[in-house]
Amino acid sequence: MYIFLLGKGGMYISVV
Repeated sequence: MYIFLLGKGGMYISVV
């Protein structure tokens, strides 16, 4: 499962 998080520092991709 891929989780995409949009933040002020850009886009973070977490793989869980």
